Amino acid sequence: MEVIVAVLFIVFFFVVFFRSGTAKALFSWESAEHKGAVGEGRVAHILNDFPEEYFCFHDLCFLTDTGSVQIDHLVISVYGIFIIETKNYKGWILGSEGAELWTQSVYGRRYEFRNPLRQNFSHHCALAKILNVPRFKITPLVVFVGSAVLKCRTKSAVIYSFQLSDFILSRRENQIFTQEEVQELLRKVETENVVEVEKRHEHIDSVKQCVEKRQDLINHDVCPRCGGRLLVRNGKYGTFRGCENYPRCRFTTR
Repeated sequence: MEVIVAVLFIVFFFVVFFRSGTAKALFSWESAEHKGAVGEGRVAHILNDFPEEYFCFHDLCFLTDTGSVQIDHLVISVYGIFIIETKNYKGWILGSEGAELWTQSVYGRRYEFRNPLRQNFSHHCALAKILNVPRFKITPLVVFVGSAVLKCRTKSAVIYSFQLSDFILSRRENQIFTQEEVQELLRKVETENVVEVEKRHEHIDSVKQCVEKRQDLINHDVCPRCGGRLLVRNGKYGTFRGCENYPRCRFTTR
C-alpha cells in the first residue's frame, strides 16, 4: 500500500509540475532567440549556395535618423535587391496584409506576433534611403522556416524556405543594376553596417523598450497605432479588442 501511495504521489507531482509555468521555463530550451537564430541559419545556408553573381549578407544592422534597423538577410545582384525577414514557427499562421498582428495557432492555442510584413516594410524604407535607390528596386520577402502552414491573405511575398531559391533566381529576366552600381551598393552596405557590439546591444535594448511600451498601452486598452480606445468586439474566432477608430485604424488584438 505504501508503495502504491508513493507512486501515486510521484505521478501527481509530475503532472502538476509539467503543467506549470516552471516546467515550461525549465524544459523549453528553444527560446525565441534560439529559434530565430536556427531559422536565420537555415536561410543563410540556402543563400550561400547561390551563384557567384549574387552577393548575400546576414544579420545586418544600420543606424537611421529614428533609431536602428536589423535585417536578417540581404541579397544584392544586377537583377535587384532582396531584403528577407525570417520567421521560425510551427502551426498555422493566419494574417492579412495590413493587420497589426498575426496569429500562430498550435493545437488549438493561439499566440499573437507582430505582422512581419509591417516589420519588413520599415526595413525596406530604411534600406532604400541608406542605399539611395528607389524602393521598387528592392523586393521584400518574408520567409517561414520550420513546420508552419501559411494561411495568410497577402499580396506581398510570404513564402516557405524551400521556395526561396526559385523565387529569387526567377527574377533574372531584367537587369536592374549595372556591375558598377552593384559594386557601389556593396561598398555602402559594408560601410554602413554596424559591427560594434555595444551599438548592436543598444539596438536590441531599443527594440525591447518599444515592445514593452506598446504592450503597456494595450494593457491599458489604448491603441498603440493611433491612441484610440480598444473596444471588445465579436469576430469569427471569438471576442477580440479593436480600435474605436475603425475603419480608419484597423488595429486588433486578443
